[in-house]
Amino acid sequence: KEIKIDELSRKYNISINFSPKIISQVDSIKTKVGTMTDRMVVDDYTITIDDEDAIEIDDALTCRKLANGNYLLGVMALPYFAWFAGIIVGGVAGDILPHPITVALGMALYGMLIASIVPAVKESRPVMYVAILSGVLSCLFKWLNTLFNGDSTIDKIFSILFSKSGVIIIGSLVSAMIVASKFPTKKKEDE
Repeated sequence: KEIKIDELSRKYNISINFSPKIISQVDSIKTKVGTMTDRMVVDDYTITIDDEDAIEIDDALTCRKLANGNYLLGVMALPYFAWFAGIIVGGVAGDILPHPITVALGMALYGMLIASIVPAVKESRPVMYVAILSGVLSCLFKWLNTLFNGDSTIDKIFSILFSKSGVIIIGSLVSAMIVASKFPTKKKEDE
């Protein structure tokens, strides 16, 4: 059964005042009601932006009515907490572990990155262009960083922006923007 917001607002005496533009945008959203495949969903209602064949639900809200009449609202955001904890553990471990081990782990990280990019590069020319341009820009920014190693404010800002990880991040973002502007994604027709 489809539930309308205006019916709920009248039933529970909730004042809603959305602009017509917001209402039209909400009405245009296509929703899909059904069960998720290959997983057990315990809660009565789960709202997610994940696909039904997603391996894990990491962006979702759940709602369940409890026996005492109260409602339990759950937020599925565990990966975000895991990433945050991983950053903290990595930072602490990087200071504790001997230098050869941190270098080896850094190389392993690059190996995992390359292994995750190769299948996408094989399937898509734009992804290949992003990977190549990102590498070129990262090298260029790293070279520019050696030019700006003085004590002026510009040199300090440049050295912060184009640090070891900064050159990779900025190179990837700039290359992705350039390639996206040259090879825009074609919109899929509405089903």
